Amino acid sequence: MKKKILTWILTSTVLVSVLAGCGAKTEPVTSESVEGTVEETTEEPEEEPEYEPEEEPECTHEWADATFTAPKTCVLCGETEGERRQSYFEEHGIEVPDAPVACTVDVLNCVEDNEKEYQMTTDAVWEQVDCYSEPADEDGYQFIYLKVNAISQNHYYAEQDIYYNNTNNMLLIYDWYTGSRILGSEDDTFRNFTTLDLGEISYDVFFTKETQWKYGDFTYADNGDATKPVKFYANFIFKVPESYDGLVFTVVPVREYEWFLEGTDHWKYAPLDEADENYVEGIRYFRINRNEDSPI
Repeated sequence: MKKKILTWILTSTVLVSVLAGCGAKTEPVTSESVEGTVEETTEEPEEEPEYEPEEEPECTHEWADATFTAPKTCVLCGETEGERRQSYFEEHGIEVPDAPVACTVDVLNCVEDNEKEYQMTTDAVWEQVDCYSEPADEDGYQFIYLKVNAISQNHYYAEQDIYYNNTNNMLLIYDWYTGSRILGSEDDTFRNFTTLDLGEISYDVFFTKETQWKYGDFTYADNGDATKPVKFYANFIFKVPESYDGLVFTVVPVREYEWFLEGTDHWKYAPLDEADENYVEGIRYFRINRNEDSPI
């Protein structure tokens, strides 16, 4: 019994000593306390390789020529270069206002029995009476109607007993884009036509012209000289594709009979300036059927 008590006492003493040691004060461990003993290591991030975009293959251009509505264009990528093609009148800097026609030009008066010897010029005032369009009987075409007239004077000179009663004028039709003259006929059969090659497309253009003269009464002066008004009517009917808007009505002054006879068949292109052998001072141009949304 005594042995068991002694063993318990010894065990308790050892336990108390251990517990007392566990409660002893210790210094806290800080980063400073381990500085110099542990080296901090930081891993640098790996550099990502720079992104290099793949080079796009260069376009091997296939160029379509410039047209009257678009510049030179690559058919593969759509890139453009330069400017659109200029029309004949734009290229040469010729003023072509839109109709209606209103101008004064010279007409030639002659003696009917001796046109070459007795000739004189007088003013003619041109005006547009009407201009309108309607669908044609052929699909894709339209009719354009233009009515113009001119008022001038015929003269009688009593002393020479000469009456100038033959009046000559020149009305021509040209194409705005190419400057080509459009040939017509004097009746309504559309026998004649002109094919216009505009590069991207070709057009067949027809027209006919009907003319009429009306004479007024003489007005006499005290010396016996007299004048009477002459009214000239011209009715045009054009048959053109619906998308075509390049008709140019041209009034040419006529001052010499010989020139009038020779000039009518030679003007393949609109005369532009003094360097042109067919040029006549005072030519007037008017664009008849320009569309409001025309790109040119």
